[in-house]
Amino acid sequence: MMPPHYESRFIRAIHPDRAKQIDRYQYLPFGAGPRSCIGDHFAMLEATLALATSIGRCEIGSLSDDFPVTVPFTVVASEPVRAVVVKR
Repeated sequence: MMPPHYESRFIRAIHPDRAKQIDRYQYLPFGAGPRSCIGDHFAMLEATLALATSIGRCEIGSLSDDFPVTVPFTVVASEPVRAVVVKR
């Protein structure tokens, strides 16, 4: 199962000018300025620790030996990668 932003019917053409139209303050999960959330650093720390603990308690392995990748800006699998998660 691929996330919606990887499905071809949702992909819009790449236009460099579109990036200029995006407001940099469009996504502010903790607010901004003098009235921003006082717990934002704590929340990010908790999320990091939860992810690290979860990954540390299991092994994640690919079910296939090799899978194709594309490199637009970061490495992305060209097709869904089947994986197995095993408790350590």
